[in-house]
Order: sequence, then C-alpha cells, then structure tokens
Amino acid sequence: MVMNQIFLKAIEVGAGKEKLFEVLKDTVAHNSIEIDDRILNDVYLVACKAYEGKRRYSGEEYVTHPLNVAILLAELGADSDIVMAGLFCDVKTKGNNINLEKELHPCRREKVRFLPIYLWVYGAENLSD
Repeated sequence: MVMNQIFLKAIEVGAGKEKLFEVLKDTVAHNSIEIDDRILNDVYLVACKAYEGKRRYSGEEYVTHPLNVAILLAELGADSDIVMAGLFCDVKTKGNNINLEKELHPCRREKVRFLPIYLWVYGAENLSD
C-alpha cells in the first residue's frame, strides 16, 4: 500500500489578509473546489467584518488566522462549505458581536448554515428557522 503525503504550502510569515485571500482563491482553484468567486468574496468580506479591529498577539489582523484555516482546509480537499466555514472558525470567541444571519446574503448563509463546524463555532441559537 502506498501512502500519499500531504505537503502544505509555505505561506510567508506576516502575510496580510489580501495576500492570504489570493492564496485561498488559488488553492481553491488548484484543488478544483467549486466555489463561485462572488460567493467566496462575499463570505471573505463578512469574515473581515466579523474580526475587524481584532489583533493577534503578533500584531497582525486576526482575520489572518481564519484565512490560514480556510487555506489549510482547501489544501486538504475539503468541500466548499467547509472551506467557507473555516473563515468563521473563531468568530464566537474572537470575533465582533455581529449577527451573521443579517450579514451573510441568504444564498451565502445557506452555504454555511447547517454545517456542524459552523454550528459548533457560532451556535445554532444565532440562526433563525
């Protein structure tokens, strides 16, 4: 039996959110993950808003961490919903108190709404029926 090893991309330390978003888009395309560019862009902008003003201990914008999570998920071949949910990996504990129900366009919200990872991170009580 042959085991394939996973080699993750080396990303420049201190890369800004714009650079990381470009890496995410390239990784999604490279791994043939089907995400409409407009949807990914909209979800990215909401993630930026969710973490706006928050900083990592290094001084970098906090949104760089969820972007790295989404890149990792894309590199591992996760589907589009999981990749987008990765952008909200810390929104409940590190994000601003925004209502994702109102921030995400209804068709985008449906993409992440029922994911177990999303519900664990953000909490089902924040989504209406």
